[in-house]
Amino acid sequence: MSSDQNPFLEYSTRLEARRKTVQRYENQDRLVAYSRLAVVLLFVVALWLSVWQTAISPWWIAAPVGAFLALVVCHARVIENKRRALQAVKFYEDGLARIE
Repeated sequence: MSSDQNPFLEYSTRLEARRKTVQRYENQDRLVAYSRLAVVLLFVVALWLSVWQTAISPWWIAAPVGAFLALVVCHARVIENKRRALQAVKFYEDGLARIE
């Protein structure tokens, strides 16, 4: 019996694929979150160097601000994709429960 004839096997295969997708998005979520933290630290350093040390132009502060805003948008997309992947996992878990 092939997987397209066996609903339990098909749902199990799809569930495993969706779980891997969730794991991938969780890794991306963590990476973007740490990147945001690094950019905030970079902002603090740029602020310190430009305002209190006058070693660099205050315009350098714009770079970490722009990077942070881009990461916020990216993070929102990753979180939304992870939410959808979690919904798919729940769908296949519920489907397997109905089959059993």
